[in-house]
Amino acid sequence: MTTRYALQATMTQERLLKQHVPVLQEIEQWFQSAIPRLRQGKMIQIVLLRETRSYAIFTTEGSVLDTESLQAGIKAQEPLSRVVMFKRKQVAAERRRGKELLREYSIVPIEDTPSEQKKGKGKETGPVACRLMDGVCGRCPDCVLYGFAAVKNEGSQRSRILTDSAWSVRDYPTIQKYIKLNAIDETVAGGVAGSAFSQRDHLLPQVFLPSVETLVDVTANELVYVLGNIFRTTRYGAESNREGFMRNHLLGVYCSDVELFSNLDLTQLFYDAFVSVGKTKEQMDQGYLALADFQTHQQAVLKAAQEGAMGVIQSLSGEQCIALREQLSKLYSDESALRDLLETLYVQSLHYADVMKSEAQKKEQQRSEEE
Repeated sequence: MTTRYALQATMTQERLLKQHVPVLQEIEQWFQSAIPRLRQGKMIQIVLLRETRSYAIFTTEGSVLDTESLQAGIKAQEPLSRVVMFKRKQVAAERRRGKELLREYSIVPIEDTPSEQKKGKGKETGPVACRLMDGVCGRCPDCVLYGFAAVKNEGSQRSRILTDSAWSVRDYPTIQKYIKLNAIDETVAGGVAGSAFSQRDHLLPQVFLPSVETLVDVTANELVYVLGNIFRTTRYGAESNREGFMRNHLLGVYCSDVELFSNLDLTQLFYDAFVSVGKTKEQMDQGYLALADFQTHQQAVLKAAQEGAMGVIQSLSGEQCIALREQLSKLYSDESALRDLLETLYVQSLHYADVMKSEAQKKEQQRSEEE
């Protein structure tokens, strides 16, 4: 593949799978060789368990955590008030982390240089800056993967990463705490806390929220990029410069031509599994749950969540998922290989964006001629 920029597509799929993440050869048939123009229904579903490792705040308005009253489990039908982590709070943080990486390796510049032409005035002389909200470029890996709203001269792009809100397994009253905020009076030597002036509802540490991210028609390079964003992102929610530290644990990677899981299904199935064990139910009601509790039940829960699915299913085993994390960690610590990966991603995304833009211009020209 050629590009009008200096970046080169040196990290081919063959090289990536053979040299850096060989465990993904098991699902090679589910990768696209290039970013397709039309959806083909190849879905790779990343099953995660998000764990708070500090206090966290997930609110949309006011100072109270977002909650919803839902059925406790699939079998347990009593109501349960659950904390919700809305989808945008998950993906936005991961997108920012990915954009930081693209800027760190100079794949996408921080700002447009004066010598670069503005979009829509001819061919650009190099990659242009890309910022969420006020200046998406429409051509970088982030834009082509996660999507963007209509941009002048670039059109729009539907996200190829399907997400949904995540729900706490445990009941809201057992996993929240109001924390008062104190004013600091700096006129007193040493700084003495003044009176409390506010309080906010916080999610406790070691709270788990099952979550699934579904990638549609992606290349192997794109999957590795998204996984890197997920595992490298550690701050979510409000006040993330002071709290909101989270770990994302990989429970499984499933390939299919249909969506297999919903976040709520997984949450309710885990709840049913925990209440069936007396000791675990007591921990859930009065203390806390540990990662090991989820790992004990994860295979049974994932199997139950797939029941009734009407499609082909292939997955990585638990040992393969552990190997995948290790191989990704090694790849992301190799600056040369990571640069090759990011450059190849940009070339793929740029080629796709150019093709889509050219087709849109042809359609516009045809409409003009018909009029």
